[in-house]
Amino acid sequence: MKFSRLILANLFRKKVRLLLTIGSFAIALVLFTFLAVVKSAFSRGTEIAGADRLVVVSRIGLMQLMPISYRDKILAVPGVKAVTHNHWFGGVYQDERNFFPQFVIDPEYQRQVMTELVVPDDQWEHFLKDRQGAIAGARTAARFHWKVGDRIPIKTTLYGGSSWEFNLDGIYHSDRPGGDESQFWLQWKYFDENAPAVIKGTAGWYVVKLDSPDDAVRVAKAIDEKFANSSLETKSETEPAFAAGFLRAARRAAARADLVHAHWLPTGAIAARCGRPFVVQLWGSDLELARHAPALARRVLRRARLAICASTALAQEAEQLGAREVRVIASGIELPARLAEEAEPPHVLYAGRLSAEKGVLELVEAASGL
Repeated sequence: MKFSRLILANLFRKKVRLLLTIGSFAIALVLFTFLAVVKSAFSRGTEIAGADRLVVVSRIGLMQLMPISYRDKILAVPGVKAVTHNHWFGGVYQDERNFFPQFVIDPEYQRQVMTELVVPDDQWEHFLKDRQGAIAGARTAARFHWKVGDRIPIKTTLYGGSSWEFNLDGIYHSDRPGGDESQFWLQWKYFDENAPAVIKGTAGWYVVKLDSPDDAVRVAKAIDEKFANSSLETKSETEPAFAAGFLRAARRAAARADLVHAHWLPTGAIAARCGRPFVVQLWGSDLELARHAPALARRVLRRARLAICASTALAQEAEQLGAREVRVIASGIELPARLAEEAEPPHVLYAGRLSAEKGVLELVEAASGL
């Protein structure tokens, strides 16, 4: 209760700070979404992650891309059985609420590395021959009622906001209990042909299959030494270590905090694991995700001191999920007095991410008729 009054009292005290916060939130949300989904794809739950696999990322961080040429160099390290590379695509199906992880994969080695994600042989062969082909996880296919042969448009939020269309050539299942069946795969060659020049010839991260789990430490060290003192050094870890590293970093960041303000429900899940008092702010798409993981959503909202919602509808959903206390804070801004006083020409103020799904083009077209 006392924290909610403190937040409300300070929210509108400095309007410039509020504007900057709104602007920075969009960037922070995109970055966290990327990290959270990639982390989930790597770990698939720490308890089921592969001890015989390594994740290789740039030492700078996940946002730093690596050359595609690293694959053959990693493959040459003794103890490496196979290597595949991935890229984050970052798109939505039909609208922003339809969020699921899409990865650009290397079909040549994907099945040799991710052995627990099973695709029927005939479907995989069709996928290999189809440059615009795609493979979807069983859970995602069921969610959208997709079937093999469907044409799937995915609007990317990273590469100009255009829509890419794919042929659904197969559906994969996980042979591990609780395994990840939410992903959507597309081919790297097709992606590389159509991606911006700055992205071409790169990989976001590598996943390495080992000859033996006992070789993990030695192989990880050998890979990192191979790229030491280069312009793009690497950091190699087992999948369980990589997954656990996110939680350790969050705990360190929250260790001295009296209160953690977690934007977005998955961030709230991390905050709940840090053992510090926290409030969670809900923006819309996170509760859409919560519908597919209601137990997690209830656990986070029941532990949060306060759930801050951007609308009354979100507040009602949060209450139904068991939130202890809910407050609605609309993310509006006050029109500057100088603009309000000018009658001609009309001014339109937009605060949000510049992407097609936000309706920016429609706004510009409508404003031209004022």
